Amino acid sequence: MNRDEIRQRRLRRRHLIVMMIMAIIVVILIGLIFVNLNHSHQQRVRSLNKTRQSSVQKVTSRKTITHPDSVLTALMGKATEDSDTQTNGEATYSQFYRQGNQWYWKLTSNGRGVIEIGEISHISKEKSSYQFTTKSQVYEPGTTYQLAFHWLNKQQQQYNLHTDFKHINGDYTIGVQPQTVDTRHLTRTQVKEWIVRNINKYTDSPSAVHKTMNTNYYGFQFSFDKQGRLGIFVTENHDYDNKMGADVDPHVAPTVGSFTITTQGYLKVDNIGTSGMDMVKAVTGSNSAQSAIVARSFDE
Repeated sequence: MNRDEIRQRRLRRRHLIVMMIMAIIVVILIGLIFVNLNHSHQQRVRSLNKTRQSSVQKVTSRKTITHPDSVLTALMGKATEDSDTQTNGEATYSQFYRQGNQWYWKLTSNGRGVIEIGEISHISKEKSSYQFTTKSQVYEPGTTYQLAFHWLNKQQQQYNLHTDFKHINGDYTIGVQPQTVDTRHLTRTQVKEWIVRNINKYTDSPSAVHKTMNTNYYGFQFSFDKQGRLGIFVTENHDYDNKMGADVDPHVAPTVGSFTITTQGYLKVDNIGTSGMDMVKAVTGSNSAQSAIVARSFDE
């Protein structure tokens, strides 16, 4: 065997050894990748299981309150918002009340009257916090939202309420005397809002009018009697109805009701009109009563 043949054989042997080493390296790399992928998969599975377990724990840890009276009776007193949480210096007032077997939450202020009334359909508790499932009756009728509540002191005189609905968030103290509005000296805007709020409170809205605090759906005629009491004759505003997409007769203006602010500052309604008759019956329980007091303060 000559030198060239020996050199070529050595080269082939070296080439073979290099190829074998590279093959071994490739096998090792593939094994490492597989192990890493398997480890990552197991981590994801464990993480997912933890998330699921956490979610289940969060759901199961919230306890349903089957007797609302046990929670809400302590909240029936009118509570005034603390100055630290007021917006633009406007104090609001929170109160929970019951009509029949149904509980409601009411939010008011001196300037705006009734801001919201919420119908409470479900109560749940997690640790020291309560959550009230609530349906709007005034601000955005029919909208359901969650109202969160917790006590701020052991004496159960101060509490916090917050909800994403219209960004309501305030601390309230039960029993603090709120400032009152003299209902004998209201502006016309306040009078309109007071009347519409009580129409919504006691009755279904007139035929083409949805429950809303938009006073443009109504026509108002103001007058004073010999005793100086303010009278307000209210009709449906079909021009505005049609402008907002309704299809009603623009040539008629059905009577909604006839209202009076008494010398004591109470809001009285006479037994006439599509809403007036229903309001009198709702308050007195009779179709024959001539009139009824529907509100004694501006926040009613």
